[in-house]
Amino acid sequence: MYKCIIIFLFCIPTLLLAEFSVYIGNLGSSDTSVINTGTDSVIATTPVGVLPSFLAITPDGSKVYVVNGLSATVSVIQVATNTVVATIPLGGIPLFPAVTPDGSRVYITNTTGFVNVIDTATNSLIATIPVGANPNFLAITPDGTSVYVANLQDGTVSLINTASNSVIATIPVGTTPNYVAITPDGTKVYVGNRLSFDVSVISTASNTVIATVPVEDTPLFFAITPNSARVYVSVTNASDTVQVIDTALNAVIATIPVGNDPNYIIITPNGSKAYVVNLFSNNVSVISTASNSVIATVPVGANPRFLAITPDGAKVYVTDGGSSSVTVIDVASDTVLTTILVGNTPSFLAITPLPPTPPPPPPPPPPLVTPQAPINLKGKQTANRFLSQTDFINVLTWSAPQSGPVIEQYVIYRNAALTRRVGTVKADRTLRFKDHNRKEHTLYTYYIVSEDVAGNRSPPAVIVVKP
Repeated sequence: MYKCIIIFLFCIPTLLLAEFSVYIGNLGSSDTSVINTGTDSVIATTPVGVLPSFLAITPDGSKVYVVNGLSATVSVIQVATNTVVATIPLGGIPLFPAVTPDGSRVYITNTTGFVNVIDTATNSLIATIPVGANPNFLAITPDGTSVYVANLQDGTVSLINTASNSVIATIPVGTTPNYVAITPDGTKVYVGNRLSFDVSVISTASNTVIATVPVEDTPLFFAITPNSARVYVSVTNASDTVQVIDTALNAVIATIPVGNDPNYIIITPNGSKAYVVNLFSNNVSVISTASNSVIATVPVGANPRFLAITPDGAKVYVTDGGSSSVTVIDVASDTVLTTILVGNTPSFLAITPLPPTPPPPPPPPPPLVTPQAPINLKGKQTANRFLSQTDFINVLTWSAPQSGPVIEQYVIYRNAALTRRVGTVKADRTLRFKDHNRKEHTLYTYYIVSEDVAGNRSPPAVIVVKP
């Protein structure tokens, strides 16, 4: 979209960046801050429950589901008004939500051993599904049919069928599985095992582990490139690296030193860069996915934990948990644009999606093809005599047109205004019409119109019957 700035009668085009809303859960103040990306200012602060740990936005951008860990509830925020329109009790200790691609359901891990399912149309709890011990993160397949849940305490992944909302498989993985991510093409699931220092790779076709990839230390979070070719893993504790897994080989192909205690990691929509927050060095490492090397280190606030990128790939927003702020990074230059004060201890954040692409206009109607008039018209008058009575009959014959749409019937008139209809002949019959009880030695003019199945009509063909 462009606007015009008029300066001395010249029109200079300037690109208008898309505006989105950033929703941030503030753990210490039990509210969410809403930032407008056009102005980079807080436009709303919405009270929610206690310890809003994670949140998710519906694909249409209309609702935000905020999980309140200590209130055991979910607050539903309407994006249009930035107000809470529903509070859904769950019980237990809910943690991480994910919304199905069609926006109809929210699946939430509950660390007491369940996954809660919310219907977004009614904002009500519709299912509670038993899974493994202490489920942490989950991920939904791109087609919305399956949910993979990492069970921290029993070394398994539970597979939920979204049609039945039941567990259809339990897949053994490594020790203390925590984070789970699915490739954009939906073929593989990557599970980080924190205490066995490896990543389990599950095939979604067989729902079995097809590879176990060792990493240097504790794998925390993943980001997968849009083409599903690479998985970037933040590896913490003694390592402080990002390790790159090739999804075709299921092997580490690069180890990239970053800052102290790398945590959450994201990849730009075009796949060219990865951004990882370093919790204890208070900065963000920027990685080129082409060279798998750090190309910038951006200072941010204290104890950064999470970050998110706008759908247009222009800005990265970083929650600074220790300084109650959000740092905004310009992706083009990898420099800080501004720092925004928000609520107490900001944590997870999410950004509204691009507005849906409007449907294309309907195709224009096909051009009207007018039926062709009948051809080879002939007419004559005959007489049918019986005793003292004589019936003078005008007999008309014609041929079907040789081009144009298929004719359904022919309509015969006795005036040019086509108001005196005298008969109809179906196109699949003999093309002949007899007009009885005519006068002898009288000139008659007939007008025959072709008509197709849609009711479209030809100009009349004219035949004169002479006495």
